[in-house]
Amino acid sequence: DLIERFGIERRVYATGQRKGMLDPFQDEKSEDVDRLHELHEDIFENFKTHVRDRRGDRLKAAEDTLFTGDIWTGNQALEVGLIDGLAEMRSEMRRRYGDKVKFQRAEVRRGLLSRLRRGGMSAIDPAELVSALDDWALWKRYGL
Repeated sequence: DLIERFGIERRVYATGQRKGMLDPFQDEKSEDVDRLHELHEDIFENFKTHVRDRRGDRLKAAEDTLFTGDIWTGNQALEVGLIDGLAEMRSEMRRRYGDKVKFQRAEVRRGLLSRLRRGGMSAIDPAELVSALDDWALWKRYGL
């Protein structure tokens, strides 16, 4: 056993009957696998209901085709009604809302401390601070 070979002592502190469910270091229990399948089924049914409710009559294929867990290309998704069209985001936004549409690049959100660390903890660069505040305001606008 790998754990024993490397002298690792396994400790689990848990409360509740299912806290150790599907523990990869224990023998598999059929009741744990059954519970996992129940959860998967519930999630899958919720997903199908969500797709049906949102797409409605636009779905063009039978459920046994749509809900297989398969991966769809854009063209395939269009063909079966999972999407309304294929487009590049910027050109589609301009088509819908006109040429005055402005795009702001949303970069990976970094905290102020992370930004300071990049500069070696030197004095705060005013431009960097303004950039951090701009990013914060943009993310805040969308509740992120």
